[in-house]
Amino acid sequence: MAVAWTIAPLKIPYKGWEIPVFELPSRGVWAVVGPNGAGKSQFFHQLISWSLHTHLARIGLAAQNPLTQLTESTVWQQMTWPFHRRRQRLAGEIEERASQLLGDWHLTEYRDQAPWQLSGGQQRRLVLASIELLAPEVYLLDEPLEGLDGLHRAVLEQKISQWANESSVLVSSHAWNWLLGITESGWWCEDGLAAGNMGALWYHHGNVPGNRLETLWRRLLDAQVPVDPRAWIDPQWARGEVKRLWSGYLPAECTP
Repeated sequence: MAVAWTIAPLKIPYKGWEIPVFELPSRGVWAVVGPNGAGKSQFFHQLISWSLHTHLARIGLAAQNPLTQLTESTVWQQMTWPFHRRRQRLAGEIEERASQLLGDWHLTEYRDQAPWQLSGGQQRRLVLASIELLAPEVYLLDEPLEGLDGLHRAVLEQKISQWANESSVLVSSHAWNWLLGITESGWWCEDGLAAGNMGALWYHHGNVPGNRLETLWRRLLDAQVPVDPRAWIDPQWARGEVKRLWSGYLPAECTP
């Protein structure tokens, strides 16, 4: 994957650590995981600061608390305020795109409401829609699942897949099973950033298992069984791994 930007050094002053060189790939999805208070949000804000000072990348942030980003009087004004002073022809194109995105995120009926009147999940969807309208080169999503129901988690997953074709998407979340399903690589954030395969990061840093399949997979990995660490998130995938392992040890006629 081509590297779009190199930041050297990248400092997180409040945590007291520094990354000599941080290379940001030009497209794809990556996770930023770590314990609470490790500096993940500060890392995102340092990327924004770098962008503002260098003008090398357009970065769109969906903060953990969406209310910190909702400043306008209505949902529609929140969507379009960066373009209010643009030429009329461009404003027409933006209006059409903004209407489409409100529809994508199921917010059309709230167009004239104040953002503070929306539920937490609706506010998060509004922030996601508004940064998508800006077409950033880098999406920073800080705990984006909070407040989203199953339908809109599916919308977010579809959007992330689309965004990753043209942009870099960095996602911070404690939902390991979700992250393992949308990306293979990421960084562990604790006293710095350590890049790694997401399965390996989950195995070494994940919390107490949340279901029986996850527990089984940890036992297999503890025993150094050659299975994919990420496979437990999908029962069919896990079954395929077990069949592959089984067939490697038994004659073909005994393979399930």
